[in-house]
Amino acid sequence: NETLRAPKTAKQHVASENTALPAWLHQPLQISPKDIIYNPSVLIKADEPQLSPSSSGSSSFARGRLLHRLLQLLPALPDDMRENAATRFLERNAGQDAAANTRDVCEVMAVLRHPHFAKVFSKNAIAEVPIIGTLNGKRFSGQIDRLLVTDDEVLVIDFKTNRPPPTTLANVDDGYLAQMACYAGLLSQIYPRKAVRAALLWTYTVRLMELDDAALQRGKQILDKLDKS
Repeated sequence: NETLRAPKTAKQHVASENTALPAWLHQPLQISPKDIIYNPSVLIKADEPQLSPSSSGSSSFARGRLLHRLLQLLPALPDDMRENAATRFLERNAGQDAAANTRDVCEVMAVLRHPHFAKVFSKNAIAEVPIIGTLNGKRFSGQIDRLLVTDDEVLVIDFKTNRPPPTTLANVDDGYLAQMACYAGLLSQIYPRKAVRAALLWTYTVRLMELDDAALQRGKQILDKLDKS
């Protein structure tokens, strides 16, 4: 049953309207840098042109998304089943001729068999790995596309699908380098006795680009400058 309440008198209305509000209610919210949690994948605005589905390169965008999906799905299959599975997947979804499908399958398989990173596409690797931690007093929370931890090293890969990729490390967007330096730094804390190796996988051209020490150092310098501008 609802409780019946007597209506407020005019005197009560005036009293409630004239009640002073606390001063803190009018003050801007103060956010400490310690309260900020950064997403490694969006640390700074990318300078590279976006390739959206509605752009003139929409077919390349769609192709990149399909190959990205293949690189997510195929590692769960035995090696001898991957190529046929990739062909069937493209026949159902790509809407292109057999020659184009064969080309794309060959490029995907070349990535999966990469001499330095084939292990990160094995069944022993993990996909979509959440990672949280602190670097230089800043908190980060992100998700790694593929991760493999072995006896002596850690391999980490991030997929990039929505733009034409650079051809050299010198031209890689600063935001990507900062992202990978963040992952490398957090993983080094978790596995301090293992070497950490990082790479970007450009699905637009199905090409794997390993980041050397200089590239990761560039990324670390960007991380160090956060909140200092």
